Amino acid sequence: MYQRLACGRAIITGLVAAGCCLADSGVVFSQGLLSPALLPPTGTDVRLGELRAEVEQALGEPVQQVPGWVVTPAIEVDELATDNVLESTNGRRGDLITAVSPSITVHGDTPRVQLDLFYSPSALLYAFTPHQNAIWHDGNAHALVTIVPNELFLDLRGFASMQSATGGFSPAGPVPLSRSNQTQTASGSASPYYVHRFDDYGSIRVGYSFNKTLTGDTSQLATPTQFPIFSNLNLTSNEEYATFRTGENFGRVNDQIWIDAIQESGFGVVQGARRNLVLNQPAYAIDPRLSVYGQIGYEDIAYPRAVPAIRISDVVWAVGFRLTPNADSAIDVRYGHRDGFNSARVDASYALTARTKIFARYSEGLTSLAEEIETALATSAVGMGSNSIDAITGAPVLVTNQLIALQPSLFRVKSLSVSSVTAWPRDTVSLSFLHEEDDLLAISAGSFGFSDRANSATVSWAHSLSERLSGTANVSYGAYETSVASLGSQRFFSVILSGSYAFTETLTGVAQYVLIDRTANIPGQAFIENRALIGLRKSF
Repeated sequence: MYQRLACGRAIITGLVAAGCCLADSGVVFSQGLLSPALLPPTGTDVRLGELRAEVEQALGEPVQQVPGWVVTPAIEVDELATDNVLESTNGRRGDLITAVSPSITVHGDTPRVQLDLFYSPSALLYAFTPHQNAIWHDGNAHALVTIVPNELFLDLRGFASMQSATGGFSPAGPVPLSRSNQTQTASGSASPYYVHRFDDYGSIRVGYSFNKTLTGDTSQLATPTQFPIFSNLNLTSNEEYATFRTGENFGRVNDQIWIDAIQESGFGVVQGARRNLVLNQPAYAIDPRLSVYGQIGYEDIAYPRAVPAIRISDVVWAVGFRLTPNADSAIDVRYGHRDGFNSARVDASYALTARTKIFARYSEGLTSLAEEIETALATSAVGMGSNSIDAITGAPVLVTNQLIALQPSLFRVKSLSVSSVTAWPRDTVSLSFLHEEDDLLAISAGSFGFSDRANSATVSWAHSLSERLSGTANVSYGAYETSVASLGSQRFFSVILSGSYAFTETLTGVAQYVLIDRTANIPGQAFIENRALIGLRKSF
């Protein structure tokens, strides 16, 4: 629990019951067939004890998979002291918070099941502000079920996190302690699909996906309109898809054809929305390391309940190349027309040395924030330490993002993320930068929306002092701006210092200090907070 109180990318899934009976084909890949227009940003989780495992996996270090089932229940009890529990500019108020967090981690690796699941509900008890008492749910899960070997599969995913509703916080944490600025986000999906290979001529994949994304009730009122801005996000989508890809018999030539149809329901702009796409991508391998490709197709996008209503019926096209400088690197660059506008797209991972890897992404897309979370879940997998990683490259990714405010509106999103990971025998270092621009295109009826943009930079360092004692330091700085003068702009600076000591193989002590310094040009939005935490974690 101490990681989530301070470092905040707490992860949860509603897949606990379903996850324990899932099955697998032994291959981890993205649920979605078609690479999305908007890519989730890269960025490492800064939770104590998780950073090194995440960095090593991103570097392509061999992951030791234990066959069969490994189930690890645990419980953690933490005591946290804060000098500004309501995170207010004036009238600072201290509090003591007791957090009790049972958890379960499940790893399954059998001929029928491959499952990685982490789930931890947390009860937070505030000593002097009991109206703040809350239950958080955190976890992450991905399971692949082999129903018929090599042919019929079921992909199940789940994710949720507690995060800021108003934005202006470090993407990976800390999570605000004030309930007025907390929201519980959850997303899950189930996708059965069929795969058939026509010898070396090609393969076809046909499937269906049910997706659900929602947040808790954190509606706030905007001044001066008094319309709700940070409203609930509620999205249900049904997707039918099919793809055909040519095989080895065609040599240097490769062709892929996608057919994708999505129907959406829920709150606001997504109610009655649809996305239909037909796309052909021919490619030619100039040599084993470099291939060039083009895309041509047609899209039909409609958000009839948005204000104003959005309708796009247009040709889709792109030209690009894919370069693989070495076995641990891949660079994909393209420029084209999709979602009704022209844009560039970059997805790169490069092994600078055996110890260092760099990830870079730039993408633009027409989306709501609920759709953005859904896309991130569909293209990610569960890595070591229960963190989310890109299903193809292994890059650490952020499914949720505290940098931007939650709004039930429709945006043209521009996202740039650059990160690096480096591992030495006793140290790991992670650097990350994130820039995001959300340009407002349409709002939900009866709500108020705005454009916003943000930047953040984070440095994380983990050090093993001994086999029992380890520590982590994390420093973040960022800026958040909106298009509405009454909402203002903020700057934030945070420091997280953590340590853990293993008394035995199953009992670990933890300690942590957090500083949050937030400045703003609007009265009442700035605050300074200090947190100190100690706790014990017992696994069984």
